[in-house]
Amino acid sequence: MPFNRAVIDGIVEVNKKTKNNKITVLYNNLPGGDPENLSLDVVRSFDYHIDFDDFIELVHYSKSKGFDFIYLLNAPILPSYHLTKSREKAMNRLFEKLLKSGITKIRMSDPMLIGFAMKYYPEIQVYCSTTQEHHTIRHYLNLFEEYSNIKEVVLGNDINKDFAFIDSFRKKFPHIHMELMVNEDCISGCPWRLAHTVIRPPKHNKPVCTFDFLGCKLYSLNLVESIFLSNVIYPWTIKTYVKHGIDSFKFVGRSATKLQSGAYLNYYYSFMRGVEDEEFLNDLPLNLFNRRIHLKPVDEKLARMTIGEIRPFMPKIEYIEKKYGTCAVDCTVKCHHCYNKAKRVNDLFGLKVNAL
Repeated sequence: MPFNRAVIDGIVEVNKKTKNNKITVLYNNLPGGDPENLSLDVVRSFDYHIDFDDFIELVHYSKSKGFDFIYLLNAPILPSYHLTKSREKAMNRLFEKLLKSGITKIRMSDPMLIGFAMKYYPEIQVYCSTTQEHHTIRHYLNLFEEYSNIKEVVLGNDINKDFAFIDSFRKKFPHIHMELMVNEDCISGCPWRLAHTVIRPPKHNKPVCTFDFLGCKLYSLNLVESIFLSNVIYPWTIKTYVKHGIDSFKFVGRSATKLQSGAYLNYYYSFMRGVEDEEFLNDLPLNLFNRRIHLKPVDEKLARMTIGEIRPFMPKIEYIEKKYGTCAVDCTVKCHHCYNKAKRVNDLFGLKVNAL
């Protein structure tokens, strides 16, 4: 997220308004153009005017406000690019500066980069990124056997609907902190998600899966279908995930405009308050929780719909839980439940059914 005192203070105020659910960890990295960043992650939104010293001051400020901090080191970039001999000295310099500044928790996605860090800096605690896209227990077993310093994993988006995988992971790795992203709205099985993450221009702040020239599956779906098939986690489903062993949940916020305007902070508060009081959600607009509605073309009726109006027609988490993985790996192959739900909403409310 864009990193400045106003944003940090805004999150502090959000936490004051909720009873039990709190934002406890912030994450960020240096701007992509900063030479210390090594161009390992260039798809974030930043205040491009800050340098390394400014950045560290903000990290210390966030810790003084009670937040833990994770340095976000890389998005999925080809390992041969950032692990060449010519970059080792620069990588060593970055790790040493982070450790000297008191930053020991680092989020990485590339196994080769994790291996480099573990070899030379065993004091680093590794927090794995969702962009690894591991979808089998064997993937993670191999990873954890190789690198014992991994403390946390943000599971891939498709796992949001795979309770069979979540249960197996929790049973096999009870010591690993397990986290899910709540507001990444790709559909299960999107073949372009990592490509979108890598090639998306960092200044455009476009939602994931909006590259029609890649033939994204979402462009063949109408708006209601894309919402019902998405991997978004809603507040009223959190207790189900906690029951299956999920330790924490991650908000994604890459838009500087939405953070500065307070739109993200409003979303964070509404989400956490909704976990505690589901009735609070009824009068809130659906578009607060699903970015897909912000894309065009949007039916005005749908844009005005509240959670209370549309929730009775949405796929129920109990159904997804009962399918035990089918919704993640065989959606529209063995089951058309969500498609049928979307068709009913389109017919019932007379919504436009144009594809995105």
